[in-house]
Amino acid sequence: MSYIHRDNPAYQKIKDGPDDVRSQYLKHQDPRVRAEAMRCLENPTEKQVIDGSRDSDPSVRYGAASKAMPSDILLRWFDREEDSLVSQALLLNNAFPDHLHPNYAVNALQNPDLTSHQLQQTIERYKQKLKKYQGSFSTSVQMENILSHVARHPQCTVSMYEELLSTCSGHVGNTILSGVAQGRNLSADTIKAFFVTCRSQTRQDSIPKECYDQILANPHIGQATWDNVLGRLGLRAAHVLKLRTSNSVSWRGLLDSIDWLRGAGQCLEQGDAALAGLFAALTSDDILQATREGRFVLNSPMSTSPQMTYNKSLGDYIMSINLSIYQQILGAELQTRIEATIEPPPTPLAKERNAKMRL
Repeated sequence: MSYIHRDNPAYQKIKDGPDDVRSQYLKHQDPRVRAEAMRCLENPTEKQVIDGSRDSDPSVRYGAASKAMPSDILLRWFDREEDSLVSQALLLNNAFPDHLHPNYAVNALQNPDLTSHQLQQTIERYKQKLKKYQGSFSTSVQMENILSHVARHPQCTVSMYEELLSTCSGHVGNTILSGVAQGRNLSADTIKAFFVTCRSQTRQDSIPKECYDQILANPHIGQATWDNVLGRLGLRAAHVLKLRTSNSVSWRGLLDSIDWLRGAGQCLEQGDAALAGLFAALTSDDILQATREGRFVLNSPMSTSPQMTYNKSLGDYIMSINLSIYQQILGAELQTRIEATIEPPPTPLAKERNAKMRL
């Protein structure tokens, strides 16, 4: 940065002020004079700061960068500024909001009192920057980390989760996925979108196992929400078993998962052990109720997918993986048939009619 020399006639006038005298030098042809005038201004107007931000000389812009200004003006200036020293001066300006500051945003997002409006501002700003700097690994990591903390914030909304998930594509977004997985306000639709996003990644094996573990263990997702998810989306048997083990999904959600595996033809692909675990997670009462509702019919096809040529029946398959469960379902089928053939007890009206007939 270059500044006016003490021997310059304008130096003393600018130094001693007042501001209206300094303002006269903001249009001087010598950038060193303009820079000194801007630096010494004590209460510049908003227009003077804006004009200074657009000066062709970085020394003038540097002088203006420390002046008071509205945050929206500062942010627009910061985004277009190309001189690194001026950018650093803008970062030190108190008008730069902490939740949008690249160095302070993560700490600011720990504050539970941030509003949803502030979170939305952060998403919009860093989504754009993530797209702009995808070629820079270190910058992308920083942007993803900030967006991940937005996802974990207690004021993050369903629409924000959806917007955050939309940033994940290819090799970008694993850190954001991790943040969403720990979200506090996830709906069934958001959870479904999370798993769909994971499956759509360029390399599914690039999704860290922790992302799945985090959403499956999320204490803020209730059993009813997981049941809703499993009624509309098939998850891997191992994931469903984790949910059932932690009582995060009901037996009906478990049945929906088994139905999906049969309907999607996933029985063979996911292996006998995984499916055996799901069947074993059902209690005797669950099996009895499911059989009564027609969910388990032993002589029905194991795979209900028309594309699958899997010739085993449900009974054959279950017998091959767990004889005890087969016997329970068989017993439930027999009990259901017996109950259907037993004449129901007479109603009070029928009892009265029968008594009159005997008389």
